[in-house]
Amino acid sequence: MVRLSSSQSPVLVDHFLLLLQPFLQALFGSFQGIL
Repeated sequence: MVRLSSSQSPVLVDHFLLLLQPFLQALFGSFQGIL
């Protein structure tokens, strides 16, 4: 994972990853369903 400006705003990046996690899991699940 690429952490942009993690030294400046690690909390913001962590929240962003937490918000993206369910979407990424659903995306990977759909890819597994296709494959």
